[in-house]
Amino acid sequence: MKACSDKVSSAGSMGGNLRQPTKLVDVKPRYPEQLAEAGIGGVLVFAARIGTDGTVTDLQTTTGGNPDLELAAGNAIRQWEFTPTLLNCIAIEVPMTITVSFKPAQ
Repeated sequence: MKACSDKVSSAGSMGGNLRQPTKLVDVKPRYPEQLAEAGIGGVLVFAARIGTDGTVTDLQTTTGGNPDLELAAGNAIRQWEFTPTLLNCIAIEVPMTITVSFKPAQ
């Protein structure tokens, strides 16, 4: 097994060594059928954190629209999993911004 520092890169102005998270589980949002058929779409923006265990925490909609689209996107995002983000070989929480687009068929 490789040492933590083997996969660590410089974090620039942050100081220390940072290993960025990698997405392990990517669940795609399910477009609600009734909204897709009605041609209702939108772009949603979420603020969240990747916890020290690589799970998504503190998910909040920052720009939304239709509550059914927000629910569909949120349900998918909550299932995402990442490798932990390491700062000097210690797992840390990191913020992330997520944009999800629902585009009706034309």
